[in-house]
Amino acid sequence: MLMNIVNGKIFYNTKITKQVYLGGAFGLFGIVTLFWPQLTDIALGAATFLGLGLCLLGTFSASIGNMLSIKNQKNNVPIVQANAWGMLYGAMFTGLAVILQGKQFSFSFEVAYLSSLLYLSLFGSVIAFGCYLSLMTRIGAHKTSYANIIFPAVAVLISTVVEGFIWSEYTVIGLSFVLLGNLVVLTRTATLRRWFTPKLRSEKV
Repeated sequence: MLMNIVNGKIFYNTKITKQVYLGGAFGLFGIVTLFWPQLTDIALGAATFLGLGLCLLGTFSASIGNMLSIKNQKNNVPIVQANAWGMLYGAMFTGLAVILQGKQFSFSFEVAYLSSLLYLSLFGSVIAFGCYLSLMTRIGAHKTSYANIIFPAVAVLISTVVEGFIWSEYTVIGLSFVLLGNLVVLTRTATLRRWFTPKLRSEKV
């Protein structure tokens, strides 16, 4: 989200409101709080910094991809076709990386593998990216990318149902701030003003 805010300003001179900054701050605080117990267990070392660097590089690449998608849509490039070409390039580079590393391709015909592959291919890729990129054009990359903050929160809810995850005070506080940030970012400015600005009533004497 932060990189989309910066890159949107650099490439398209996108106006970023105080509302987005405030909502983003709430969301980031919520994510940090949500995973604070895990963060405190991290041992700083070469491997940690390498992983952090790769995460930042991957996030930056994703943000640049968002900027390119906005450019494509401004040039009236259809989303479905653009996604198809992008996924083809991604598959080619991934296949090349596998070959260069000397790995072997494997495939399973088990129901669990095939069903998960179908779900990730259709719903998790084609449909999800189509919706994400369409939304990005309508409300802007900086607001759409707030969905990335929602994903871990959704993962916690799923883990609660499927894996028996036990909530703590960090979970409650973190999720609360994530939802509050989402509310601030996506709610119309005029609506927020009505909610948070006290109405002054004049009385006739």
